[in-house]
Amino acid sequence: MNLRDTQGQSLVELAAALPIILILFAGFYVACRTGFLASAAHSAAQTEALRAGRGMPGIEKQLSTTLLPGDTGASVRSESGRNARLLPAPFPTLAGRSSGVASLNKEWTETGTIGGFSPLALVRRADLSADCWNRNSRSGKNIRRIIQARIALGAIR
Repeated sequence: MNLRDTQGQSLVELAAALPIILILFAGFYVACRTGFLASAAHSAAQTEALRAGRGMPGIEKQLSTTLLPGDTGASVRSESGRNARLLPAPFPTLAGRSSGVASLNKEWTETGTIGGFSPLALVRRADLSADCWNRNSRSGKNIRRIIQARIALGAIR
């Protein structure tokens, strides 16, 4: 083999390997971005569930814009769940579980035509009990009534 026979070989190898390398980098980008978005969506869902459970005003719009800035594919909402029974039957049920739901719909426009990745449709849900039993919550009022009734019955005896 002469030096003359191998002059174009590295150029051909580069031309053959470059599309594969670009597709791998695009796939790596999409996988990392999906992981980061899933983590951010779960955090936003927990934040909204905690705020809803404590009776605080919601910040759904601000959380949505932090997930996907300048995009309309993100939404965050809260839901109230069933009541929780922490005490035996004569006592009333307390305000139950609150849920935060974050959903994302993202088109991969950053990768261009490389790979043709399918759009991301992601929903994260966080369920928790977060009633702080303050004076304005239903559970706080129920607990206060029970305690006042016990004190009144103790005073009558």
